[in-house]
Amino acid sequence: MKDKLLISIIVPVYNAEKYLSACIESILQQTYHDFELLLIDDGSNDRSASICDEYALRDSRVKVFHKSNGGVSSARNHGIQEARGEWITFIDSDDFVDSGFLKNFYDYVTDEDVYICNACKFLDEKQGLFYKLQSGSIDTTSFLRKYGLLILDTPWAKFFKKSILTTNNLKFDERFQLGEDTLFNMHYIRYCDKVCINEKPYYYYRMSENNLSRCLYSYNEEFFLKKQVKKEYEEIVKAKGRFVDNINIARLFATIYRSNDYPKEERVKKLKEIKEEFPNQINNLFQLTFGYGGILRMLLSCRLFSLFDFFYRKILQIKYRVSSY
Repeated sequence: MKDKLLISIIVPVYNAEKYLSACIESILQQTYHDFELLLIDDGSNDRSASICDEYALRDSRVKVFHKSNGGVSSARNHGIQEARGEWITFIDSDDFVDSGFLKNFYDYVTDEDVYICNACKFLDEKQGLFYKLQSGSIDTTSFLRKYGLLILDTPWAKFFKKSILTTNNLKFDERFQLGEDTLFNMHYIRYCDKVCINEKPYYYYRMSENNLSRCLYSYNEEFFLKKQVKKEYEEIVKAKGRFVDNINIARLFATIYRSNDYPKEERVKKLKEIKEEFPNQINNLFQLTFGYGGILRMLLSCRLFSLFDFFYRKILQIKYRVSSY
């Protein structure tokens, strides 16, 4: 008979009073009972802190930690430090999980180093699956060749071994508020031999304005982040072998064109910088961009940056009916 496992569930909390109770209730209703719930209050100034404390009084498995505001990465790192479980999973405070979320992990995982289940988008009702997965156990190299980095963009709907995190001192990079999830997962996967996949969705991602992972970067911040992701990709290739390079640099273009902050000369300069730093990723861009993806990729590949700038701005005018571009 399989031994019971203690699972640590880490929920970073910041001004999440609207959905926090629903999140916590979905966790307490799990059919697998051997878990601890770590609520990390990251300096909330609404009722979130008191909601956390109320649940801690009701259920001994709930532990609350109040800290000054440091961001979602800081909150998750605090949770890792306090976790006592053999496995760790992360849930965002405005999301929720199926009652079989933990039980299906326990039933599925054997000797793997990470477990991944599917997730469902939720906005008043189910909106569709996040990923196209195939259930089973797979070695890490085959996993990366099959899925690339697309499944490594979030920390939720995954279970991590505490021993791998502590042995290798793996933490979320607190310099970032966006994209730190991908870096964390990429660091972790380097130390994994096998991945357990469950194609069924047990995690529900609430598409709300207050989602913890949503923020906008400046161009310089986004550029620095993507350089870090590229560097980590190259390290994984050294350890696990080459796999599809699907690093998404689309947000770099959003930081340039989302406003009128940059004059044409500056926009062209940044386009050149992107081309020099991410030549391989250019080919993956604009696959479905308003039907003009091939032309946009060609202009960048041929270093016709001024033409790209003109053409892309015209496309945005048509797409959004905005004359200020």
